[in-house]
Amino acid sequence: MALISCPECGRDVSDQAAACPNCAYPIEARKSDGEVKIRINTPILLAKIRVIDVKKNEDICLTRNGEVIRLNLKEPITIQFKANGWGGLKLGEPVVIDPKVSKKYELKEVPGAFMQRYVVREVDFIDSD
Repeated sequence: MALISCPECGRDVSDQAAACPNCAYPIEARKSDGEVKIRINTPILLAKIRVIDVKKNEDICLTRNGEVIRLNLKEPITIQFKANGWGGLKLGEPVVIDPKVSKKYELKEVPGAFMQRYVVREVDFIDSD
């Protein structure tokens, strides 16, 4: 826990506070401005899924079906999902995640003409909300 200065009134307030006790300015909302949630909704039950920063070519995290990952972003990022194992099967095309455009996304399997494909789409609601 740390003390920060309230942007509204300038008083010291805990960085864990939901709002400034002096002026009620929402501290929690300000803190999570760059938080993006991505729900993993795929039928790949046993495999872990790698989330990769395409530009840096680095793993961001390892997740699995049914989980919600949280990313704190200051700027847009291009990510790629791959099955960990299975030869690194790509789950959809790389996608730009922009915290200024949407805060909630979902990786989902959709039927294709010959085989399933995976898309990342914006959603209004995530179960953990």
